[in-house]
Amino acid sequence: MPELTASTREAARRIGITEAALRKAEATGRIAREPDGQWNIDDTRRRLVETADPHRSPLALSGGSG
Repeated sequence: MPELTASTREAARRIGITEAALRKAEATGRIAREPDGQWNIDDTRRRLVETADPHRSPLALSGGSG
C-alpha cells in the first residue's frame, strides 16, 4: 500500500527535502500530486531522484534513500 499524505510539509519531511523545494518541484512540473490531491511519498521521491541535477541535489547523490 502506498504511503500517502495530504500535507506538503509532511511529504517534504518524509522525503528529506524542504517544503519550498517540494513546492518548487511541483510548480515546475517535475512532480505531481495524486488525482485526489495527496502526495504518494515513494512515487514523489522516485520522480525527484530521476529528475535531479547531480551537481545540485543531495537526492541525486544519495540515490534518494532516506
